[in-house]
Amino acid sequence: MKTVLFFRRLWRLSSRSTNGIYQYAKNAGWRVRMIECGRNAPSPRQAIEGWRADGCIVDGPFLDRIGWKQDVFGDLPTVFIDASRANMTRPYSGVENDAAECARLAMDELLSLGYGNYAYVGFMEQTEWAELRRKIFETRIAKAGKKGHVFLEGVENRGRKDAFYGGLDSWIASLPRPCGIFAANDRVAEMVLSACRIENIAVPESIAVIGVDDDETICENAEPTLTSVRPDFEGCGYKAAELLDKIMKRPSRRPEVVRYGCQRVVRRNSTRVFKQGYAAIRDAVEYVRLNACRGISPAEVLKLVGGSRRSAEVRFRDFTGRSIGEEITSVRIETAKALLADPSVPIDMIYARCGYEDPSSLRRAFRMTTSLSLREYRLAHLAR
Repeated sequence: MKTVLFFRRLWRLSSRSTNGIYQYAKNAGWRVRMIECGRNAPSPRQAIEGWRADGCIVDGPFLDRIGWKQDVFGDLPTVFIDASRANMTRPYSGVENDAAECARLAMDELLSLGYGNYAYVGFMEQTEWAELRRKIFETRIAKAGKKGHVFLEGVENRGRKDAFYGGLDSWIASLPRPCGIFAANDRVAEMVLSACRIENIAVPESIAVIGVDDDETICENAEPTLTSVRPDFEGCGYKAAELLDKIMKRPSRRPEVVRYGCQRVVRRNSTRVFKQGYAAIRDAVEYVRLNACRGISPAEVLKLVGGSRRSAEVRFRDFTGRSIGEEITSVRIETAKALLADPSVPIDMIYARCGYEDPSSLRRAFRMTTSLSLREYRLAHLAR
């Protein structure tokens, strides 16, 4: 049995890739050992020798945190996830996020609002992924014939958070409105929302905001809740393990970097623009998003909307383009897709986590929506 070490930084986002790694390892018959970033973490050489490892998967933030370079792993078959080029000393094999796809999904969401002005707030460090997202932003804005704005006031202070974002509040206040803001990631989006609160700017009526990563701790606790692009972290782990398997079978193969994409845009209130007087519909849509997989019925949602059943349904469809029942189904199907993207989740357990009483109900709804069976969707996703 081969032993694979997974060096990772213990944080919410990198932990999502763990499921994909474990699922591939289960199929391949590997033993996986986790090495967490910390004060007492063994060095790569100590861990490799102690576990007699056959290969390694290394999360990029782990290297950034520890300050190690690629060379510490020697010539052992190793795959790096979202590695910083600064840590790489020679060609390497790795898996990295398709930053362009993330940007395109984010811009699709913002441009659908029909605003005349859009802005991009970048990352405090000059990373390739943040710069690529900025370029996609500028390209899409130009193509759409809209006016774009890019936050660059703190460019001379890159790497220093307080200095780089020091002028963000006043810059956002100066933007023509309404405006859609694409933030480099959820942490940046969190600062944008904070700036809007400080400047008493209504979100999303005056400024709509979208981030990247779907970090639920940030997104669900933001005010308003934050719309975000969810990268396929689970698929990332699976692809990393698959690539490592190829290297272990043929160590002489040329270094290769493959990309993992995005699952979807998780739409929350920071991009949901409501007509005046539609606060009840806003609350109802948010209630469906949070509770559809709990098995709620349309009748529960109707109580939140108020009025007669007929008028409530008309107002709900007027805003969402769907009936209440269709909105519930939409949330459940999106949840099923996310679970299918995680190969560690057994297909026959998904229905219960999506709010269905039996597997056949989910299968029917899923095929009607996607024209695929659950298994066909999973196989197609893993083959991406």
